[in-house]
Amino acid sequence: MGGSVQVYFVDPWYDIELAIREAEGAPFSIESRGSALAELKLAELQRFAPATGKDVYAVLTLEGSLKSRAHIGGTAPARVRAAIAKARKSLA
Repeated sequence: MGGSVQVYFVDPWYDIELAIREAEGAPFSIESRGSALAELKLAELQRFAPATGKDVYAVLTLEGSLKSRAHIGGTAPARVRAAIAKARKSLA
């Protein structure tokens, strides 16, 4: 995603946990929101991870999350299809 700020993989875990708790309304919120992360406004997400850009919404859905894991062994549909093809070839 062009123009995004690079963030090391391990850095945002705590930020993500806080954002999820904010979306769910527990325990850092007085009132339960029952929201999904994708329903939080960009400014709300940036409270937890200032480098977050609006391109984050592309990966805050199930489909987007799966597609974003395009590394070897990842869950991106293309990677899964490739792994299945490789397994079938080795069994033939």
